[in-house]
This record gives sequence, structure tokens and C-alpha cells, in this order.
Amino acid sequence: MNRKERLELVIFDVYRDGHRRDYMRVLRRISGGCVVWGRLSFRWPILMAARTLVCSTCDDYLFRFFVLATTRALVGRRTIGLSIRSETIFQKAGISQQVKRLLFRIMKVLPRVDLITFMPHWVEPRLARYTSNWMYDLQFWDLAWLNPPAGDSLELMGKTLRRLADGRSIVAAIGHQRQVKGIQYFMSLYEQADIRERFLFVCIGPNWDVEKASIADFVEAGGMFLDMQLRDSEMVPVYEIADFIWACYRPDYDQSSGIFGRALQLGRPAIVRADSYLARLQAGLCKGGYCIPYGAPEQAALIMGSSASERSPPMAVQMDRSASMLHQYFGLP
Repeated sequence: MNRKERLELVIFDVYRDGHRRDYMRVLRRISGGCVVWGRLSFRWPILMAARTLVCSTCDDYLFRFFVLATTRALVGRRTIGLSIRSETIFQKAGISQQVKRLLFRIMKVLPRVDLITFMPHWVEPRLARYTSNWMYDLQFWDLAWLNPPAGDSLELMGKTLRRLADGRSIVAAIGHQRQVKGIQYFMSLYEQADIRERFLFVCIGPNWDVEKASIADFVEAGGMFLDMQLRDSEMVPVYEIADFIWACYRPDYDQSSGIFGRALQLGRPAIVRADSYLARLQAGLCKGGYCIPYGAPEQAALIMGSSASERSPPMAVQMDRSASMLHQYFGLP
């Protein structure tokens, strides 16, 4: 690929950790574009030279993205921003969210600048005033593009958990174990005797900020806390171990979720927080699972005492709409 071809379409992100790597892999495989990482100031020449520039997870460097997109618009070049947390502009009244709303409104009317949110407008209609369009989060449909390697490294774990579950359903909290992801509530919910009779609760992923005392109480009650870093080859098998996936996050963490998206792709029902964006997505996509109140373990136990919807089939609609959206904005056939 010569320099001119490389600069036809450039896909950029400042950071390359966690889900961002998967985002960039999918975007590159769909578009064939040139992937660029690093500090924006160091990459400024190539970012300005690109005929079409796609900035992934632009929320993480929003002001710098705004300056870059505005500058490129002035010289007639097109810039596309993929916003993974645009819905947070409605959740806080602080100065940072007011500034974010203002930047969104300006970019909404700038020529040759498109801001695409991962939150569907049918879930949060107000975003139509701030963003150019929407698509489903890449982690709702990316496995077909990632082709994750098959592996049986979790086979022993699965057999062990099934033996411990002894006929009960397994509820798994997957990924980084963080308080904003409702892990404290997850563990307190397991104190309910009715829950322990029907379910085995398991945390699978590295501990981020959960107190050791809480973990000890959870394990003593019969829960499992597997503090481990998951490899790429374990991306799919870890979901196949579980009957339900935990996605009941704290009210101040109300946004799209890759964990929820992977559960959709693999046909695993999710447990979500009532009145959350994920609850609206779950209902709108006709997916099974439980919708429970946050911070009310007794009421949640009653809800989870009833039968959940049957396991949903893997999703296809997200990939169809989102891939066609990307082709449209990237200028691909």
C-alpha cells in the first residue's frame, strides 16, 4: 500500500487498551483503512493529511477531537467521530457535561464532521439533536469480524462450576470487577437465601476496586470470585460457562456495555438494572433475562424467583445495520 492509498482512510485512537483494540481490528477489517495510534499531537501531520479520518472512542479525548475535526473541516477534509458515551451528556449537571453538550451541538452543524453515537436514537431520542446518526456498539456484533480463537482452556473451570452449581443456574459477572459495574450489589444480592437456592454467583475477571472484606463475605456465602485476566482465546468460552450475564450497573454508570453486547451475540440472557439504557435495549431487542431494581436485594430476589425468558438466539440485526452504516460513512461500496 503506497502513501496515497494509506491516506485515503485513516482510523485513529489515542489509547489502545481493552475494548479499543477490538474496535480498531473490526474497523480495519471492514474498511481496509490505515490504523494509527498514539498522542494526537505526535500524529497530527498524518491525521491532517488523511482524506477521510475516523476517530474511534472520541469521547476519551473530546476537546482534542473537536479541535482536529474543526481544523480539518476548514481545509475541506471529512472527519467521523465514534462516540461510545454520548448519552452521559444527560446524566450530570456538572461543567464538564455542559461543555460536552456544547461541543456536540457545534459539531452537529459543522460541515464535513459526523458524530456517530453507539446509543440508538430509539433508546435515547434526545441524542438526535446532538449526533449525526447512530449505530449499535461494535461489541454487539463484532465476533463475526474478530474470529476469536477457539480454546478449551476454561473447560476445567466450566466443569468445576457446574459441579458446584449442582443444578442451579450460573450468573457470571465477567471482566474487570469494578464497583461502578454493580459488583458490590451483585455480592450483597447473594446474601439472599432464595437467590442462593436458585443460582450460583461467579465473578470472573481481575479485581479493580472491590473491597477484600466484601469478597471474603461473598465467598463465605458460597459465591465464587476468580481474580484472573482473561485471554483472547477465553473471550467466547467464558460466556458459554454462564446461564445469565450480570449487567446491572450502578445508576451513575448508565451507558452501553460490551459485556451486555457479547451476551446478546452469544445468546446469553442478561440481568440489567430497571430504568437503565440497557433495560431499554433489552426490551427493544426482545431479549430475555431479568430486569431488577438497584439496591433492593429483597425485591430483586422476588423477581429472579420467577422464570426468565428462554435463552435468546444470537443477534444478526446489529451487524446488518451497523456494517451498512459504516460503509455509508466510510464511502465504501
